[in-house]
Amino acid sequence: MNDINRLASIEDQWSALEASYRLDACFAPINQADERSKMIAAHQESRNYNPQFSYAAVPDFPTTRMVAFMAHLQPDTSKIERLYFQKAQGELLGFQAIQSRSPDAITGYACYAFGLPTPDALEAALEILMQPKPVPSDSSSNDINAEDAATFLQKGLVSLGLGTWSAVVFEPMNARVSVNRLDRQVRIRRGTSFSQEDLRRLLVHEIGVHVVRFENGCLQSLGLFSSTFPRYMATEEGIAVYSEQSAGLLQNSTFRVYAGRVLAAYLSLTSSFSQVFSRLTEFFEPEMAFEICARAKRGFLNTSLFGAHTKDIAYLTGFLDVSRHLKNHPEHYELLFSGKFGLEQLDMVLELKESGELSTPKYLPKDLG
Repeated sequence: MNDINRLASIEDQWSALEASYRLDACFAPINQADERSKMIAAHQESRNYNPQFSYAAVPDFPTTRMVAFMAHLQPDTSKIERLYFQKAQGELLGFQAIQSRSPDAITGYACYAFGLPTPDALEAALEILMQPKPVPSDSSSNDINAEDAATFLQKGLVSLGLGTWSAVVFEPMNARVSVNRLDRQVRIRRGTSFSQEDLRRLLVHEIGVHVVRFENGCLQSLGLFSSTFPRYMATEEGIAVYSEQSAGLLQNSTFRVYAGRVLAAYLSLTSSFSQVFSRLTEFFEPEMAFEICARAKRGFLNTSLFGAHTKDIAYLTGFLDVSRHLKNHPEHYELLFSGKFGLEQLDMVLELKESGELSTPKYLPKDLG
């Protein structure tokens, strides 16, 4: 089998594996609304409370097939196959984390996939949080429900000509809004509400970056650009926050939430939910403090236990990294929309561009109508 046919076979095997399960949904508590109410009530009564999350039944993960896929790879002789090996290794850690619900397993998986809060990010987060709280504007009232938000975001998808995508109301979810590239859905958590400012920002963040990078990645010859390079998340979210700022849509309140997520992840490593929540209420209203903590403890059953799901450090950490890079290399801005890769893979991407193997991004955030 020649190299081209071998790579095509590997990409087909990965696509089939990836399509057979959904990992993120397994980290979303199905009783989050009830636990939020209990937490807020305990806070009002000055009682400590650690949410006890429950989840949907664990699906049958393709563990045996994933191990067989890894055994077939040659990571020592192929740079591309090494990347697929890293991806598969991360997914196996995710399977183990879900199956055991062990705080150590969840923390280990998250640190492998998303890393730990860096000293720079923690320092930046504290600096942001120590600033005076922003005063809500008259236009920031959350009077748009999830169904109307879906309609608004659907119009954004249509404006880009992405008729295969849909914006849907969905549950359970950790985030208020997320993108599922495998199902080509922009998902809005049932029961949430938004301001008009929120929706304009989410249009750029979710569709202008997450959807656009995926669709541009689908046009590349290398499947990793759509199926995601390993550890791409910090760059992904960093570009999204950078694009919010570039469009004049990064509100101080949102930036504080990104900072709060870094602090929550850092504290959760050695603290219970109630301890992290108590610290965050110094900077946020109880409802938002709960949301941030719940994301840092996603996947946990008993949130009194130490450990963290560190995915949400990506917003601030990635923004700092992307901002630094684009300050020195502003010519790379459009290149970053070529697919779902991270800054650590930029040298490879530049090589592909130099050799003519990388196509120019078809979609950009500015194309949103």
